Amino acid sequence: MAIDWNVIKADYLLHHELSLTALAEKYGVEYPSLNSVASREHWAEERANRGAEIQRKALAAAEINQVEELAAFDNVCLQQAKAILGTVGIVLTEYRKPHELKALASAAESAQRMGRLCLGAAIETTQQIPAEFNVDAARERLYNAMPEAEEKKDPPLQ
Repeated sequence: MAIDWNVIKADYLLHHELSLTALAEKYGVEYPSLNSVASREHWAEERANRGAEIQRKALAAAEINQVEELAAFDNVCLQQAKAILGTVGIVLTEYRKPHELKALASAAESAQRMGRLCLGAAIETTQQIPAEFNVDAARERLYNAMPEAEEKKDPPLQ
């Protein structure tokens, strides 16, 4: 009966727990013959390389999964940032007291930072804000525009 070395080799490569001795017993071949073929054809090196390749592929697959998860998470955060900015825009059209304006400006700034982070943009750099959008200037204008009869609870910050 001819020995099918390819079948034995495949079993060896697929099952790291099997030793050459165990394979010799399993397939009914002499250990010295099996050891000679395995050495000549570098089965041990092939097994090690195959294991390293499988590990590399597993890590690559895990990395792709992490990238997809991060992208999905960033998309949710970006949508939330847009929603916050939309809400701030709507609320700003209503009459607000100075302390409320500051809170809205803070919410808008946080939402902008969150959105920029989600898009991979830098958040450290700040641009000069035009005077009409400056929170302190807007607070001052709003405070000064309040009717005298209305109680001014929050004086402008200096």
